[in-house]
Amino acid sequence: MLAVCNAATPQASPGDRLIKALTGSNLWIRTVLLAERYAARPHRAPVYRAERATMVFDNECRIILDPDRDARLLLTPLVTG
Repeated sequence: MLAVCNAATPQASPGDRLIKALTGSNLWIRTVLLAERYAARPHRAPVYRAERATMVFDNECRIILDPDRDARLLLTPLVTG
């Protein structure tokens, strides 16, 4: 992980790289633990919903349910084999 930080920020001091690595890993671990706690709770809203709601940002923002359904159904067998 430190090698990635060194390559990403070659001008940073060793102390800055260490702080960045420790902060990033700490935030990632906390995010995963929180997600696992929510997933373990019964009767919660599902993480994935079948209607594939998509937010469209245009002159007027709106939510469209599964806007590319036909293309997705056509291409899924090609992608999944």
